[in-house]
Amino acid sequence: MLYLEFAQLELIKKKLKLSKTANNKKVHIIHKNEDKKIWNQVRQLHFNMHGPTRTNRSWDLQEKAIQEGDAFLSYISDDNYLSAANFFYITKDESRYAMSVAENNVNNYYGVLLNLESLKFIKSMGIKWHFLGTSSLDFKIEEQKKINIAKFKEKFSTTTIIDYHYKIE
Repeated sequence: MLYLEFAQLELIKKKLKLSKTANNKKVHIIHKNEDKKIWNQVRQLHFNMHGPTRTNRSWDLQEKAIQEGDAFLSYISDDNYLSAANFFYITKDESRYAMSVAENNVNNYYGVLLNLESLKFIKSMGIKWHFLGTSSLDFKIEEQKKINIAKFKEKFSTTTIIDYHYKIE
């Protein structure tokens, strides 16, 4: 399992390239409160970009997690128009990325900004670890796309924890 230790966040920030387009954008955070308007905009943007891939129940559970302080939403909006958002689950010790959505024309510009600001927010809460995922060694050679994603995440990992498990095929 790959983790980012927040004590080393400054080193990781050097590996990320923030686009000039994103420099003048403000990231907003929703945590422990409710903003139906923004949440509905996130849902609508996700539907517009990906179609009907999620149930209403999954959206409701994530919204409830924000209200209860077990998650937060970071987003970028201009003039009440939401263009990108990230969703993270959090515990006392760990955070996990769960969902993101962005308009096609801003995805590459705003993704790094949203992630950086989200990680700074998580660190400010005193959380020590961010779960990145599994290592490239966890996938079969036929799963090249998953291997490539894992290798990308490995560049930002500060700690690898061995996770033993049995796999029945």
